Amino acid sequence: MNTLTNFEKDIQQTFRLPEPRPEFLSNLAARISKPYQPKHAQQARIRLAWTVLAIVAVLLVAIAAIGPGKVWAQLQSWLGLHPDVGLIQPDTPLRVLKAPVSMTREGVTIEVYDATLSPEMTVIRYSVRDVPSSAYPQNENISGCIEPQYLEASDGRRFQAYGDSEYEIIPFDVYEVELVIPCIHNTIPGTVPENWRIQLEFVLSDTPLNLTPVYIAPEQVTPTQPGQTDESDLPGSQARLLVSHSLVEGDNLILAGFIRGLGQEYRNQVGSLEVLDANGQPVPWVYSYEPSGIANAYANEIGFWMIRIKPAGLAFPLEIRRSYEERSQPLPDEKTSITIHFPEEIPNFDLPIKQSFILAGETMELFFIREQPSQFGGYDYDFYFKAHPVIKTLSVEAPGSNPPTMTASGDHVMHGEEVFMSGLWMPDGKLLGDIEITFSEPIKVLEPITLSQSFTPPADLIDQFETLDPDDQACITFNNYGDPNQIAGAIPEGKILIYGEPAPLASYQLALYSLDGSLIDVIGENMTHSTISPDGSSVVYFVQDQGLWRYDLATDSRWQVNPLQGYDLHWSPDGQWIAFKGYGVDSLAVTLINLDSNQVLALPEENAGGIITWSADSQRVYIRVADSSDSRGRLFVYDLSTSSASVSDLLDAGKHIPSSFTLSPDEKHALVANGNRDWSLIDLETGQEKFLTEGLLLVDPLWVGQDWIAFSRLDQQQSKPLPPILINPQTCQVIHLPEELSGKVFGIWLDQ
Repeated sequence: MNTLTNFEKDIQQTFRLPEPRPEFLSNLAARISKPYQPKHAQQARIRLAWTVLAIVAVLLVAIAAIGPGKVWAQLQSWLGLHPDVGLIQPDTPLRVLKAPVSMTREGVTIEVYDATLSPEMTVIRYSVRDVPSSAYPQNENISGCIEPQYLEASDGRRFQAYGDSEYEIIPFDVYEVELVIPCIHNTIPGTVPENWRIQLEFVLSDTPLNLTPVYIAPEQVTPTQPGQTDESDLPGSQARLLVSHSLVEGDNLILAGFIRGLGQEYRNQVGSLEVLDANGQPVPWVYSYEPSGIANAYANEIGFWMIRIKPAGLAFPLEIRRSYEERSQPLPDEKTSITIHFPEEIPNFDLPIKQSFILAGETMELFFIREQPSQFGGYDYDFYFKAHPVIKTLSVEAPGSNPPTMTASGDHVMHGEEVFMSGLWMPDGKLLGDIEITFSEPIKVLEPITLSQSFTPPADLIDQFETLDPDDQACITFNNYGDPNQIAGAIPEGKILIYGEPAPLASYQLALYSLDGSLIDVIGENMTHSTISPDGSSVVYFVQDQGLWRYDLATDSRWQVNPLQGYDLHWSPDGQWIAFKGYGVDSLAVTLINLDSNQVLALPEENAGGIITWSADSQRVYIRVADSSDSRGRLFVYDLSTSSASVSDLLDAGKHIPSSFTLSPDEKHALVANGNRDWSLIDLETGQEKFLTEGLLLVDPLWVGQDWIAFSRLDQQQSKPLPPILINPQTCQVIHLPEELSGKVFGIWLDQ
């Protein structure tokens, strides 16, 4: 069943998460686990078997002599994590692309810009740009090209693709291949050139390998059930909490692991992670998204986790805990009913209920019901219950519904509350009036079980720990968030434009607040795109099916600026122009509107992209134009005086930027986010990088003059808006805004 309304999907889009840097995206093909192996002749298998037996024999002797823990640590110290091809030995021969190769046909360009070939993996990356939007299907019922690319050697051998960038292993004696692209992915046949053949040449890499040492901790488990001394007494006695990988990056210790020995039925029954130091004190940690190779290889393991912590000053060994639940089968004899009134229309699809009932001896609360048209006809109804410590799911039935289903979701946050969901389908139409709803077949938690793993870093891993100079540390991290020494003092006077839910199950609204959290005015409901003027006197916003509107705060008057629809609004510093991404005939075109003359400029299709900002003199608009995969963007600038766009000279020629890229008002600094969603400030003249944040889920930065940057903030599960913060990039001072301002920041203005 659907669990998100179209309206909520729109909300999700407004909370755009920063795109990982290109290096992070380039790692996505790496595989730490055993790669694909081609078939060999029988004689080769025999030689391989003897080799494996010899290695095993040596390891057994080593284990007997110096102990399993030291053997594992030493074994892993021989290996390193390569950003492209995963775990390899330091002397592994790698081949790389001799030189980038590009081909242009009828205005469309394909560039092969990177390749890494190991004895166990082939990674080749290319980009496609300048594909007209008309080449892609405009209707979801029309399918574009899905025929995959492949590599072909001169003797006719083919090497198939495993995805966007990974291919079958290319033998060491093959140094030239053709990349064959039958058609550009998702384009309509005949709209752009097809049957591309691009010649590639590989050479041995003569640069030092960029390897990160990776270590594996010895397997062990300590059940923490009170009164139990024998692990075999536990229902899940085969379960083991493992630390599968540990490595050092800068001043961070990266730990990854999973639970071994649990069946697939436990996948959604694993609890949160807890880390304690040797003194039993909680250790701050945050989920890590890099190295992506580890996450890709182990993500399907039950209870997989990857975190980063600050090892400086920690008392080892650490104790890592993770729990899971033994649950009952559905209890068929447990059943109860309540009567609910269903109105003809449900605003925003969500019907508040907040009604308690007793099932299987437990008091439950039905929080709300979501009604949506079903793709199969009729209507879907999703019932959201407040999370319960004992009952984790149940069946829901109504007269005329299909048989009770177990379509459900685990605990998550909706409307500010922890909930779980169970649904039903009404094939013949809506539920109307007073309806008896039956809840049955609950599944209960029989016993929570906590697994524990002790971890002490190997000596050579400890040697890699770095203590960064204070000037090299991020201004604000998951480890020091809330430090009183960073707080800038009193909240300044000003206005802030917030889109959010003022109370659970209330309609989302666009509202103007003072920075102290007091409400100035509610501008409207369900308005997901807006911005405030440079002088703080008015607001512009889009109204569905009514176009762009302006609201003057002093006179409390509103008027339509233009019937065009769009999003991503940017007001020019002089207050005369609005830039936005437009809907309609010029799909997703960058559109400019002059507020005085109502002149409308739609940028050419080849300049379609993400709007970054206006120039300080309001005469130019900076735009990010990306390839078809949106992974390699270039900085363009559109000049109003010439009505033309060109590659910006703020960056070196050929420099690519992520979608998180934004410019400071004086155009001298750029703000970018890396794969872990950490933000850095880069001086465009010197290239010097200053780390601003680490381990906090901050999104959608807005510059407030030259001195402050405002960030919207989400919790680590990306499900709950938190109060925004202001950071001074020069002094590292932080302003924590009040709880009343939780939501998406669309604009901010400080009193001068």
